Amino acid sequence: MRTIKIYSWIVALLTGMGFTSCTEDHMELNKGYDVLTVSASADTLDLDVKAPDARAITFEWTSGSNMGTGAAIEYTFRMDVEGNAFQGGIVEYMGKGVYSLSYTNEQLTRLMLEELALPIDEDATIEVSIVAEVLNETVEPQLSDPIKIVVTPYRPVSKTLYLVGDATPNGWDAGAATKMTAISGEAGGFVWTGELRNPGSFKFITSLGEFLPSYNKTMSGTSEALYLRESDEDPDEPFTVPASAFYRITVNIIDLTYSIEETDGMAGPKYDHIYFVGSFTGWSHVAMKQDVINPFLFRFGDVMEWTGGGEFKFGTASGSWDDMYHPTIANAPYTHSEVMQNGEGDHKCC
Repeated sequence: MRTIKIYSWIVALLTGMGFTSCTEDHMELNKGYDVLTVSASADTLDLDVKAPDARAITFEWTSGSNMGTGAAIEYTFRMDVEGNAFQGGIVEYMGKGVYSLSYTNEQLTRLMLEELALPIDEDATIEVSIVAEVLNETVEPQLSDPIKIVVTPYRPVSKTLYLVGDATPNGWDAGAATKMTAISGEAGGFVWTGELRNPGSFKFITSLGEFLPSYNKTMSGTSEALYLRESDEDPDEPFTVPASAFYRITVNIIDLTYSIEETDGMAGPKYDHIYFVGSFTGWSHVAMKQDVINPFLFRFGDVMEWTGGGEFKFGTASGSWDDMYHPTIANAPYTHSEVMQNGEGDHKCC
């Protein structure tokens, strides 16, 4: 690093700009004798789960003083629970020339819960202070007087949601649950369109392979609502539909609301995933790629050695031999383009 700076200085001298460039590279302006202080844009925060990406708070601080040395100042932001005297908590190195720090509702909530272990939906007081270190050994570090903020963290909600149950395309296999689509601009909102079967039931889970937590059906007054199930001891009431048909399901796991509306089958494909299955895959289910423009179109590409004994068909759920698509005739050539679902005989292309 020293060699690079000297070289830059020499080049700058040759262009008639040497002393100014060197000074700007090594020093800041004289900060005078300003007292280091920190302020916040609010002193009480009820963090908003419905606006996770909105700015919750901004902290700003003065420059402090380099005591006339001309040396740079580095800043460190510190935040801790009231009474801890900053013995732990959150430490953010801010570096030089930075005089503010902002957090969104989601960022600050996660810090409060994960780093400071504050209780959910309860008021707690935190303290914030700034440390200024002058890059000159003759100047002692400066510490601002702490300020206090009352914060109420919320329970974070899942960013993913899945359908699971024998009414759904992939059954009760939690590892292959049907993913819903997050609604852009609506915190906690998800939507899915597809076929549901009757008889059958379903519920919503937040993580693949995990049945808890789940969102089940409950009564809220005289209407039905979502219920967050967190343990095996909690009620496990599922949802049902009156008939096998295509449905549009919309839920909001913050408001704990949902709607299930029968819709046109052409609103979306019957299955979210189709799998190529056959002797060429060792009879394992290989996911096909869904077209981004036409969701009804699935593709599979590979280099395969064709043999007289080769055969294949199409699955609708990973590892499942139910609800498969077959050619309409037995021993169909690979150029055959008509298929049926289940039906008579276990036909395959070959």
